[in-house]
Amino acid sequence: MESDKGKKGGIEHRKPRKRGGKAQKRGISDEQVSVVVALDRNGAIFSKLAGRGRVTASQINDVLGNLLRRDAVLCTDSATNYKTFAKQNKINHEVINIRKDGYEKKVYTISNMLIDIMVN
Repeated sequence: MESDKGKKGGIEHRKPRKRGGKAQKRGISDEQVSVVVALDRNGAIFSKLAGRGRVTASQINDVLGNLLRRDAVLCTDSATNYKTFAKQNKINHEVINIRKDGYEKKVYTISNMLIDIMVN
């Protein structure tokens, strides 16, 4: 993970906040770090810092590109960056629309990941 606590010489990408404070920008911005998290059917969890702000397909590729087998099925929400990553790597991609499908679609689910992220 990334922490700016106690950095000598200041923080490069923003002004320091006093006693925690709030982010100055709304939504996903370069004030937040992007972490790619993956969970397999055996329960093994992998997570790695991808960068700052909204994660891109190339950042996902840097993190997961060498980990996923070509016969894997990538289950994600409908964000375009996952679609692009799956297409570039010729990986089967199952899009789960939470509003339409809930957290499960056929035998695929993203609910385990959401629970694990909230607990850890």
